[in-house]
This record gives sequence, structure tokens and C-alpha cells, in this order.
Amino acid sequence: MIEKPKRTFALIRISTIGQSVENGGTGIPFQKEKLSQYATLNDLNLVKTITDVASGGLETRDGIEELKSHIENGDVDVVLIWNVSRTFRSMIHFTKFYEYLKKHDVELISVSEGIRSSSKTGSMMFGIMVSIASFEKSVITERMVSGRTTKVKSGVRGFGSKL
Repeated sequence: MIEKPKRTFALIRISTIGQSVENGGTGIPFQKEKLSQYATLNDLNLVKTITDVASGGLETRDGIEELKSHIENGDVDVVLIWNVSRTFRSMIHFTKFYEYLKKHDVELISVSEGIRSSSKTGSMMFGIMVSIASFEKSVITERMVSGRTTKVKSGVRGFGSKL
């Protein structure tokens, strides 16, 4: 019996509309091309590519909610992402999403990292990658707060206006 290609949805994320193609950004076309190529090379039926324009630290995002509705309808076998840190910055949010996918028997594949949730090693690696992403976000936040504090102490507030 010939196995039919798995119904696959790709999830792309950029942080701000300023990173969109219209504003000179390359995030969307790059991710879309790589995920499409992966699907083709691995005989996956890429049904739809969903783009999220939101912080990776947010738990509820339009793209994820759209994807969940397709999953609830039983339309999804595989979710492709470019990488964990691009898609999620919060270990808690990723863990909830990952458990949701497992509950619905949907495989998660991180293309750039070569990780598939269908293997024990892949499941372990997803946990490690999310920990790194969470750490990275906390370091970035710390730097931003430090920079703002320094500006306020030097008499600059908000968007560069003097006090």
C-alpha cells in the first residue's frame, strides 16, 4: 500500500511588521523557502504556510490560534518550523504548544536543527533548544532594561527626548 503524503502546515514567525518584505525584511521569504524545500524533499504535502507577526514570547498569537483550529479539525499531521528559538522564546509556551501537538498526534519538525518530535532524541532535543531560547530572551531583556536605565540616568527618556 502506498502511503499518502502527510498533511503539513508550516509556521513562520517574525517579531514586527518592520521585518516584513514590504519593509525590506527577509525573514518571511527565507523561512517560507526553506520550509517549502524541506516539505518537497521529504514528500510532505505542504497544505498551508501560516505567518505570525508577533513576539515569540507571547503564548497566544494569531498564527498559532489559526494552526490550532486546523489541528482541532483533524487537518494536520505535521507542523514545520524553521527553528525553536525563532518560533518560541518562552520555554513554558513552547512546552504547552508541544504537549498540545502530542495530544493531537501531530509531529513537530524543526528544519534548521534537524529535529523531529517523532523520535525520543528529537523530543529531548526540543527541550534543550527551548531552554536555550528562554535563556536568550532573558539576556536580551536584561540588556534592554540596562540600556533604558542608563539613558534615564543621563536625562534621556522614552524615544530619545531629553528630560
